[in-house]
Amino acid sequence: MLEEIAGMGFEWAELSHGVRISLVPGILKAVRDGVIKVISVHNFCPLPHGTQHAAPNLYEPTSLDERERKQWFKHTSRTIEFASDVGAKYAVIHLGSVHFFFKGAAHQVEKFLDEGTVKDPFGDAKYQKVLQKALKKIRAKKQKHMDLLRRSIDELLPVAETHGITLGFENREDLEELPMDEDMPAFLESYADCPHVGYWYDPGHSQEKFDFGVISPEENLIASGKHLAGVHFQDYTEDGKGHRAIGQGIVNFDPIFQYLKPHTPCILELSPSATEEGILSSKEYLEQKLDK
Repeated sequence: MLEEIAGMGFEWAELSHGVRISLVPGILKAVRDGVIKVISVHNFCPLPHGTQHAAPNLYEPTSLDERERKQWFKHTSRTIEFASDVGAKYAVIHLGSVHFFFKGAAHQVEKFLDEGTVKDPFGDAKYQKVLQKALKKIRAKKQKHMDLLRRSIDELLPVAETHGITLGFENREDLEELPMDEDMPAFLESYADCPHVGYWYDPGHSQEKFDFGVISPEENLIASGKHLAGVHFQDYTEDGKGHRAIGQGIVNFDPIFQYLKPHTPCILELSPSATEEGILSSKEYLEQKLDK
């Protein structure tokens, strides 16, 4: 796997939340032999024992179940330790969600959008009424989950500090995932003095939130861009397919580049269906942009 990536001209890679335990010996050997360097890992990495598919939300730091939060801490700590083992500097993590007993608050919003009648999610009054009703439900339940999130992160930070790993808090695409976009800037700011916390921006996820009529990518970056630690570059199509090669979707990547620092990781997070041609053209796009 890593030899194939290196063979396309990449010096660095991110290890995803689909890495099974059985792959770990080969990864460690590839790093040790200098096949490639690892810049970041995505929680959970490696996957918890017995899990055979990508499962970044298998356990959540916002869960009302203390046993689940303990599992989140255990396996996220393991991710951080593994990041250190492979020489990575960053661990990208999801930050949980608001829990509903039955159907989530976003159900009616998604149903409305699936009908295909909404052309402008920001300007459609009927749709916005449904959206705001859902967001109100989420806001009403979010605080106890946010309190648990902060407690979970504060417990995890000493592990990150011990191993010299920066936690990348990723913006998410689903309405019920936390922090809500309106809360992310303040959440990041509360950790502004901690060198082991940063914002991990995904423009595909941001495009989905735009399509929901919540926030534009530009507003997202203006609000949180100063905390940027890394970027997952992926394109997103008009019909809702993410992790496409750059140029295959509708994402405008230009606003991102003003927030990058010389050391900011720019990761191509593409679907397994991506072709070598698509991967290389995406690589060329980033290289040209980052050369300027």
